[in-house]
Amino acid sequence: MENNPLGKDIKVKFQYDPYLLFFISREEQRKKREINTKVFGYDVWNIYELSWLNKKGKPDGDWKWYFESGNILREEFFDNGRPEGEMKEYSDSGTVVTNGVFVYGEKDGFWFLQDGDEREEGSYKNGQKDGFWKFYYSNGKISKSGKYLEGLENGKFTFYYDNGRVMQEGDYIMGLKDGNWKKFDRDGNPISIITF
Repeated sequence: MENNPLGKDIKVKFQYDPYLLFFISREEQRKKREINTKVFGYDVWNIYELSWLNKKGKPDGDWKWYFESGNILREEFFDNGRPEGEMKEYSDSGTVVTNGVFVYGEKDGFWFLQDGDEREEGSYKNGQKDGFWKFYYSNGKISKSGKYLEGLENGKFTFYYDNGRVMQEGDYIMGLKDGNWKKFDRDGNPISIITF
């Protein structure tokens, strides 16, 4: 660890340079914590980042992560350790898969997020889901929709089959099911009503 460049002043580079990567063995920390379990495996480095820390060691300024291909993976801005402003995340092909805004370090306003083939979109307020949200299947049809308040389901929610028909619907009050919940088969015929 005597040649460790971390925490030292270096000349700023504005391009990716693989010589800046520095391997840190996990073995030393495992010994300190008396972890004697043999660990087998390896790390696969598929991305790299271009980032800045301020004098307090907190992220500051524009941060960018890249795929091994050189395509951008994620870009966002930090202000004294706190994410601030627009954040975008991309697939390796350049498609935007996540987009939203941070205000004082919290998600705020409209966001959409895609995880694999599934997508969700709606608003955040003070870092919590707030307002109407939609969730989608991989085929692009809505899987569920409903309102959130302070991060909890609140109001009518509708769940759908992947063919677009209603699977079930009912109301929530601050995250708890309330009243009559109706369930339907894949053809839209009523199956049951459960009262909460």
